[in-house]
Amino acid sequence: MFGSWFNSKNPTIGIDVGRSAIKLAQIGLADDQTPRLVASATIEVPAAQRTTAAGPLEALAQSIDVTLEQNGFRGRRVILGLPATYVHIDRVRLASTLAEDEINKSVAFECADRLPFPPSRAKLRHHVAGQVYENDEQRHEVIVMAVRQDVTERLLSIASKAKLEIVGLRPEPMALAEAFGRDKNDRCRAIVDIGHGATRLYVARGARIEFARSIGIGWQHMGPRPAAEEKGEWDATPAGLSAGVVTADARATTTNIDAIRRLARDLSLSLHYHAETFPASPVGELVFVGGASLHRRTCQQIAAALGLQSRPADLVALSPDAPAKPELAVAISLSLSTPDGGC
Repeated sequence: MFGSWFNSKNPTIGIDVGRSAIKLAQIGLADDQTPRLVASATIEVPAAQRTTAAGPLEALAQSIDVTLEQNGFRGRRVILGLPATYVHIDRVRLASTLAEDEINKSVAFECADRLPFPPSRAKLRHHVAGQVYENDEQRHEVIVMAVRQDVTERLLSIASKAKLEIVGLRPEPMALAEAFGRDKNDRCRAIVDIGHGATRLYVARGARIEFARSIGIGWQHMGPRPAAEEKGEWDATPAGLSAGVVTADARATTTNIDAIRRLARDLSLSLHYHAETFPASPVGELVFVGGASLHRRTCQQIAAALGLQSRPADLVALSPDAPAKPELAVAISLSLSTPDGGC
């Protein structure tokens, strides 16, 4: 039934490797050239494999063939997401007079003592977020993303053994910003992805990333995860939740309320940094991606504490009448990525 949705080349499959789950999505074009989700799957990472850095990659290697075969994926062209779990994010400020090759050298020098692994074993990528003034001097605000060389080699090895055609290898923030920026709207949004062990915050104006940070609070710090709340409308400004306040309800525990409060505080500090750095780009909304977006109450607690409207990601749906799949937002973004825009 999806045959007419594909171009002569099979569309790319986005693969998002998380600590607790691996998500795959393939986007095709309908007859009216509207993007549609034509195949998707989630591989649950066994609990025993979540405790080591290599565990999720091992789960991917064990499951990729049967997952592609049983879930209607067409072809084997893939864009791999650099697993956010393994990506170290930092920010540096550099002289705005530096040429591109000089920026590369300066980034490596500035980050040498900040990385949690030796720079010689890392792949470094940077993104100039914009221009800022510091001590009356114009400087580059630079976002740096670093990943261990052995992680990328392991990912590429898994893909090669599975006979996948690798089209690109992309960091999560760049893929998400590009996907959300497809609407050509220059508004500024904060994208929040609450993962198993950490939460990622990306602030993007249109398709341009202006801020990125990983916060070491995830579902594993919040106690028992609440049941998913997929039914019902998302209330962007839920009644009964006051700005700056995270309240408990009958389903809450002291552990997860404390963790949510700490997470909201760190998100608030991050957004304050962004507002001070780019005052012309006020954040207008929070967009939740990943599995956390199914837990409306938690997301709305966070949004209310920050005093912002919120919504789940709604990039691409299966059909005009089907709901979007915000939990697949990263995999969808990867599938939509420009093949030559890789990392």
